[in-house]
Amino acid sequence: MGPANLTVSSTAADADGSISSVEFFDSGVSLGFGTLSGANQYNFNWANVGFGNHSLIAVARDNAGRATISNAANIFVNGLAMVNFYNPTAWSQHTTPANITMETAATYSAGSISKVEFFANGVLIGAGTIFNQGLYRFVWNNPSSGTYQLTAAATDNSGVVTLSTPKTIYVDLKANVSPAVSITAPASGASYVMPANVQIDATATDSDGTVSGVDFYADGILLGAGANSAGNQFTFTWANPAFGDHSLTAVATDNQGAPTNSTSVPIKVMAPALLVAGTTTLNSSDSAVKARLEALNYAVTVKDAASATTADATGKALVLISSTVTPATVGTKFRTVVVPVITWESGLFTNMGMTGSTNKDFGTKTNQTQISINSPTHPLAAGLSGTVTVTTASGTFDWGKPNANASSVGTVVGDTTKTLIFGYETGVAMPGLAAPARRVGLFMFDTTAAAFNANGTALLDAAIKWARGNGSLSATVTSSPPASVDLTAQGVVDWAHWGFNGPANFDHKSNIAQQISNFTQIGTAIPGWFIGSPTTFNWTNGTPTVNASTQGGLVDGSTGNGYEITVPAGSTLKTLKLYVGSWYGQGRLEATLSDGSAAAYVDTSLNSCGGGAVYGVYTINFKADSGGKTLKVKYTLLSDCFAPNGKVALQSASLQ
Repeated sequence: MGPANLTVSSTAADADGSISSVEFFDSGVSLGFGTLSGANQYNFNWANVGFGNHSLIAVARDNAGRATISNAANIFVNGLAMVNFYNPTAWSQHTTPANITMETAATYSAGSISKVEFFANGVLIGAGTIFNQGLYRFVWNNPSSGTYQLTAAATDNSGVVTLSTPKTIYVDLKANVSPAVSITAPASGASYVMPANVQIDATATDSDGTVSGVDFYADGILLGAGANSAGNQFTFTWANPAFGDHSLTAVATDNQGAPTNSTSVPIKVMAPALLVAGTTTLNSSDSAVKARLEALNYAVTVKDAASATTADATGKALVLISSTVTPATVGTKFRTVVVPVITWESGLFTNMGMTGSTNKDFGTKTNQTQISINSPTHPLAAGLSGTVTVTTASGTFDWGKPNANASSVGTVVGDTTKTLIFGYETGVAMPGLAAPARRVGLFMFDTTAAAFNANGTALLDAAIKWARGNGSLSATVTSSPPASVDLTAQGVVDWAHWGFNGPANFDHKSNIAQQISNFTQIGTAIPGWFIGSPTTFNWTNGTPTVNASTQGGLVDGSTGNGYEITVPAGSTLKTLKLYVGSWYGQGRLEATLSDGSAAAYVDTSLNSCGGGAVYGVYTINFKADSGGKTLKVKYTLLSDCFAPNGKVALQSASLQ
């Protein structure tokens, strides 16, 4: 796509002398001389290559002044219009006498489309007529038998041509048979322990041609191209896959470009965990904890407290210390390990530096079945609130008294001084030391886990997920948004746009399972609609609006009001781009993962309190600890600097 910057390369050698120069030409006009960049390799950096066709040759001269001309290389630099040739479908078969309807969407954000022409095997067959906004149609009557490569060419008001992606159809011929492909390794349900290298093998065949390549995917994201190891066998090694469940697929492409997806193969990537108990012959409660860890994709090593050492934590993702240990036997073995630690032995709280050392700082409470959840929004609360029953039988609970730097989530019912669930973030000051990694104190006693109901299990799961914190959440923001955004190209997984022709318009990528939610209103202000942002948003694969070019968006006023959107999060890293703005005010963006596996991201840098409007793009990179989680993004008006004129704008989002 032009104007382009290209590197033109040529090899040149002289058997009885040396090469003195290599000059490059475009359609007979000299571009310049190449630079020697390797053995017999000459490169020329061609800047601002114009639109259209180019015919390139290289002329090599040796030390005697003799010249040799290369064969011509013909290239085409595409225009900037968007051309989506959607009908007929690729590889479709037609029988004579046939009237083949061709349809394409063509838009140009910086101008207009003057015509759309259709080509078969490079030969013009007709011009399209407009039948809807940005949509062009041509009917090809009675083509002769054969295989045809069809292309749509849109010419804009400056005379620049943009070509569509070509597609192949058949008339009175046997249609190309797509290849067959299947993953032969790993086996369905295979498990790996981090860090791991997963070798993926596939067999691919093509009954009426050849297999040109096999690409491998995990969770719908391309890993890379497979190597042809032997015959019809292709292989790829996936290095260091993320923790959690993954779905592997292979996509084979034949010599005519037809793709086939394999059946997906699920695998598990497990994290190593250390469970320290009083003995390696686990009681029913510690066995229940071990089973729960394994259900959450952990490979568990069990050590008795007497033989466990600090080094046992090395390489582990998580350390759990049961109340069946004797505190003196464990001592301070795991006090300073840079690994998340969960313990439900209150006598260890002081050894771990998590509480003070007096009998008022930790202890046990008998005859308990319930917990009072006082921080229901914290991930350690597992979505519970109020007074909740966590066991099916009355028993003893462990409690501690953390300092103010901890997140105190649950207490003894009727006694808020005795904390049953608390956690420290990495680096915060605990009573004994700065937390080397996340630390969690839990309420469980020797037999509690064996008597868990669903609430108790949920709280254990929440502690495991929060302590490990294997998610990641980071973002950057720029207040210089691009002049144009092609949502079709950028939104590989999904895209969304708000306010195309009014405040009720919500457009998103068609023919997929929607990932980016429509917004939920924060506050009571009713969003309005604006047009005239510095960025033009374009798309050709939307619903309900198929194709559009717009500078519109939503605008919302009143401090604290704004928008909330959600996106599915899993163990695969994703990127969300969010296009927003602030008018006569300061915006606040907050992004959080539902499992709390990474710290929240908060930014208030989009500030137009100096007057006027500021637009920005947030690039949010995120992954959760495991699949089935959610990224929640809120954008609100933090400060109304010219009340009541302060507002925040929401325009678009893309996911890749």
